Amino acid sequence: MRVIWVPLIALLLLSNPSYSLKDSQESYHSPELDLIQIEGGNVQIFESSSDLRFDVGYIDSENVEIRWMIKDEGVTRYDGQSEFQSETNEWDSIPIHHHVISPCRCVLIIDVMVEEERIHREFGIIRAGEIALPNSSEKWVIVPKNPVSSIDQQIVDITYIQDGASSDFDVRWGIQSSKASESGCLDGLHNPPSVEQWIVVENNFNSTEFSIVQDLSSFGDGWWTILVQMGLDGNWSTWIGCTDIRLDITSPSVELSAPSKVPESSVPVVIDASSSSDTFWGREGLRYIWTLTEINSSNVARTSVGGDDGLFNLSAEDSGIFVVNLTIVDQVGHTNSTSVTIDIVNQRPNSALRIDGVPTDDGETIRLSDKDGWSIDAYYSTDTSNDVASLDYVWYLDGVPILSGIERTLERPEDDSVQHTLMLVVTDDNGEIDSSSVMFGVIDTPSDPEAQGSSMVILTGILVSIIFILFAAYLMMFMRQDRVPVVRPWDFESKKELESEATSSRTESESK
Repeated sequence: MRVIWVPLIALLLLSNPSYSLKDSQESYHSPELDLIQIEGGNVQIFESSSDLRFDVGYIDSENVEIRWMIKDEGVTRYDGQSEFQSETNEWDSIPIHHHVISPCRCVLIIDVMVEEERIHREFGIIRAGEIALPNSSEKWVIVPKNPVSSIDQQIVDITYIQDGASSDFDVRWGIQSSKASESGCLDGLHNPPSVEQWIVVENNFNSTEFSIVQDLSSFGDGWWTILVQMGLDGNWSTWIGCTDIRLDITSPSVELSAPSKVPESSVPVVIDASSSSDTFWGREGLRYIWTLTEINSSNVARTSVGGDDGLFNLSAEDSGIFVVNLTIVDQVGHTNSTSVTIDIVNQRPNSALRIDGVPTDDGETIRLSDKDGWSIDAYYSTDTSNDVASLDYVWYLDGVPILSGIERTLERPEDDSVQHTLMLVVTDDNGEIDSSSVMFGVIDTPSDPEAQGSSMVILTGILVSIIFILFAAYLMMFMRQDRVPVVRPWDFESKKELESEATSSRTESESK
């Protein structure tokens, strides 16, 4: 009955990069950061109109769009889409219209769309014409190279690009709470910010592309906006680069609800983890990984990915002690686990014997019709729904097994002079048994229970009569003894005295 298969949790997690597990102290790096490569780099200077070429990495979809726009301080100068040219295996380049945007330190935004959903954004900076003096920070531009939409680590390493500073410059960053639908960060530019505390990065920078490590350990899960400025000698740029992030550094909670003991049944045991949740983000996007292990069994553990309802159905068709472990993985790969132990208890069957369709009681004595055989069955025997179809039935006559099966014909015993015992033994798939038996005799034969009952009545009557006669005789003798007169005891000496007195009297009479 048990089907065993063993995928590993790690394999299930790693099959989806969104659920990969990471060390909490490692800095964040998205596997999609290199999806777009801009020829010549993300910061370029154009002296005249030209084309900007780029490459796109492999995307497992046929419905891919590349959309781009060029913005100058929040104003879109122009935008468009790039088509994929199958004959050259390239995407259409982006036209840079120098006469349209100059003078400009513009931001180039490239979006990769799959089935109308943005999966990646790449920033670039396009400079056309003279903008400002090299050491004037007022017009410096800084934006994240690849804005990260979701962060699951306390320490994050974000790459930024800048144009304006040609020598050493300073960078500071801050963070403020936001809402996904009401963010002040628009296409990498934020104005005005409401940062409570700016953190100045200790290092000095001198390139157009650089990374800074940002510690987010003091911030809780939620929507945040990271802001960054560059400057020199305390003079900070009016341009404030930004990126909206979904911060998720807390593991989800796991709550399991399940009975500790249940009887065998064809109805599965429902294990409920629907109350599990991520602290801030709720249940949306949680992945449920269930592992089932049977104690004291050679069966290998079974692992499966459950549905998003958080419910797991444990088959109750076989008894045993089972440990159900649940590992919950949130959208960024944080995990939490717990387990419950469930004892599925086998129920002993209940035997029920019928003869010629008539139910009998265990230990009953019955009379069977005078014929060559009788139909016997165990259709009224019961067990849990999962076991009833697999019950074994063995029939015994006077302690000797004679038949097996739920319905058979009992042949008439050769000896009609005595009563016989028919017993049914029912066994389930766990070896649990129950039995039911009856004594029977055949009508109008010496084994007929009713005839034997009449003989006993006659014998009992005779015995009662004898006892009554004996009692009556005893009573009459006792009453007769009370009527006998009292006889004076015989006294030999008195007799001699009387005879002597009589002789004396006669002598006196004669002498006279």
